[in-house]
This record gives sequence, C-alpha cells and structure tokens, in this order.
Amino acid sequence: MEVKILNSNESRLIDIYFNDKVFRRGFQPKYMYADTVFNADPLSAVSSASYGLSRGVGSTLRPFLNAVEIYAAVD
Repeated sequence: MEVKILNSNESRLIDIYFNDKVFRRGFQPKYMYADTVFNADPLSAVSSASYGLSRGVGSTLRPFLNAVEIYAAVD
C-alpha cells in the first residue's frame, strides 16, 4: 500500500526476492490500496527462507513495507 500521493516525478517500484532469487520485479503499490503478491506454483520446501526487497529499475523512492503475511499449506 502506498501511503502518500506521489508527485509526477516520483515512483516506487519494488523488486521482491525469495532465497536470493527474483520472485517479482517492478511491483508498484497503489495509493491506500492493500495488495497481495502471490505465486500460484508451489515453492521448493526449505528449512529456512529469506525474503528481500530492493529498489526496482526506474524507481525514485526506496522500498517501503508496512506488513507481511507468509503462510504454507500443509497436507
């Protein structure tokens, strides 16, 4: 969710990483709109996982994260 109205010369594009591999490039949050980033294909089972955010190409603002929810389906 973008928490401020961006000026015409500002942009926030976020690259999301899972275990040091690109999960999604160029995610652009919408102003005051909660959004979901998901993967319909199962990810490999690992004993630990790391997530990361970085400024996407062309972004003038740093990534901003105000909440995260991660879950795993169990058979």
